[in-house]
Amino acid sequence: RSSSRTTYEWASDQFSNTELPNHIFSGGLKSEHHGQLYQFSLAPWQLSELALPNITGRLYPQRHRWSFLFEDNPRTWYPSIYQGMLPLLLALCVFGIRRQSKHKQLSRLVLFSTLAALGSFGLGWLLNLFGIVSEVAPESGGVYWLLCNIVPGYIQFRYPAKWFVIASLFLAILAGCGWDAEKTEQLRRRKIYFWAGLGLAASVVACYPLLNQLITNRLSNASADPFLGPISISGVKQDLLVAGLQPLILMTAVLTVTRFVQRKTLAQTILLSLLACDLLVANKWILSSAPTYQWDAVSSIEQQVKDSTKQTPARVYRARLSHWNPPSYAKASSEQRQREAIKWDRQSLRPRMHLLSNIESLDANASISDAHYDSVLRVMRSFGKQRPDGVQEPDAQGLQVLGASHILGPGNYYPHANINLTRPTTLEDVSITPTDAPLPFVWSVPTWNVAPEFAGKTLKELDSLSAQVFYPDGVIRDFRNWAYIESDSLDAEKDSTSTELDQIRLERFEPGFVRIRVVKQEAGPLIINQGFAPGWKVRIWNQENTYPQSAELLRANRVMQAVILRKGEQTVDVIYQPDSFVWGLGVSFLGWIAVCLSLAVIRQRTKSRSK
Repeated sequence: RSSSRTTYEWASDQFSNTELPNHIFSGGLKSEHHGQLYQFSLAPWQLSELALPNITGRLYPQRHRWSFLFEDNPRTWYPSIYQGMLPLLLALCVFGIRRQSKHKQLSRLVLFSTLAALGSFGLGWLLNLFGIVSEVAPESGGVYWLLCNIVPGYIQFRYPAKWFVIASLFLAILAGCGWDAEKTEQLRRRKIYFWAGLGLAASVVACYPLLNQLITNRLSNASADPFLGPISISGVKQDLLVAGLQPLILMTAVLTVTRFVQRKTLAQTILLSLLACDLLVANKWILSSAPTYQWDAVSSIEQQVKDSTKQTPARVYRARLSHWNPPSYAKASSEQRQREAIKWDRQSLRPRMHLLSNIESLDANASISDAHYDSVLRVMRSFGKQRPDGVQEPDAQGLQVLGASHILGPGNYYPHANINLTRPTTLEDVSITPTDAPLPFVWSVPTWNVAPEFAGKTLKELDSLSAQVFYPDGVIRDFRNWAYIESDSLDAEKDSTSTELDQIRLERFEPGFVRIRVVKQEAGPLIINQGFAPGWKVRIWNQENTYPQSAELLRANRVMQAVILRKGEQTVDVIYQPDSFVWGLGVSFLGWIAVCLSLAVIRQRTKSRSK
């Protein structure tokens, strides 16, 4: 981290005399965790969807959502939060946070989790909105901001909108309580809320012409989305009208059933059927699928990579996702856009999709990654080329050090100095560039430096070390003949060794397990070109041992693995067995025993009482 993000970190920095800026109230950079912490907040205007289905427009497959007109509109986490008008009104009729309220605990939990889901829309947002202050971050004073500052370690989590999952659960429980309400006061409130729901829906329908004109006028000059294409104004109009008509029809039917159907069981059955139909009509667009053959089809790029390289495992670097979509997407919308995207993503080995191809991708930027690995890629980007769309990509020579045999990117991106190496593919706006000589998966080095394990605390220190290791003089280092090993136990003093007669063969490779046959001419390190993590274990077999001997796995070249081997023939097994898995298994086993014993005790006590 590069700043004090919470009161705990600020206090720690003060006691340790660490000079870092205080960003508790001012927010963080978007490139850092603190700046990304409040992304995917639930916007206050999206809460209107609790009562009015898709009032802000359907998110996909065509662009109907118009909430981007709001200046502070956040990234979307939920395509819809609509749970039905009926459950919402049933929950409201028993909602109460006062001491004498019967369901005060549930109500308070609904309120708390909803406010936490707002994330960046805190007190600071209100102060900025009304022009009272301008230098305070919008999340300041919000429930999620308080959690980050009060609960130790909470700042390591991300995305406030996840809290609304809990709010939805408690809201559904409250709706069940409202369904079973029998007290006169609760029944009176339920009747009032039912009529209020009908009135709200009728008001939306009555105001439709005005809302339609206000919104569509502002959408006339809206720029196209690079993925969904131009906004569908007719779709926006349709969603606005249905947002009022659907709950109007529903509440009319609900009031009719509760008024004229006397049999309670029959009335409840009809109401549940109405609710199911309501949710189906409102949210059916969320459920989407693609034919199996689109997932199973072998990518032409995958075949090209495997045919042109004999390396195991095959590795590629796919350019960053930012701003990269087929240009045709922005020109026209399509009801099949998601299926079209699945086909293009699968064929172009988009992160996560590459897992279907048995090809490794160096930058799976759609998931959480190691800080050391991110640091190396950041440094490589500082030495790399910029795409025409402004996205900085890593240095091609650095990528071949990490084992990439090919670089995939937009059609107008040329990562290599020799632009003739870049070739178009059969896919729209996808090109492929081979690297010169990617490093193998495993090799030995004649010289190496031993340094203490990294103990820095900031990204700046991490990037400085990565640059020093990979680009000491502004030029990529020769890692075929040198390695940087981090260890607090190895002796830093060593002599160069000969590796010319070393024999190394990769016998088996699969996720979580690697077997290497090695004949070393002299003792020295074996470099394994895969990510370092504490969960990896090493077992070494040789002619002297009946059983495998454990060895220490070291961090090499910042993002690789190293094992110090003795002279002679040996077999090296590298296995991923993190201790956390074992602990988790043990805790789960004990937990299930405790649950079973508790159930047995409860059953025994129940039998005793019945006697």
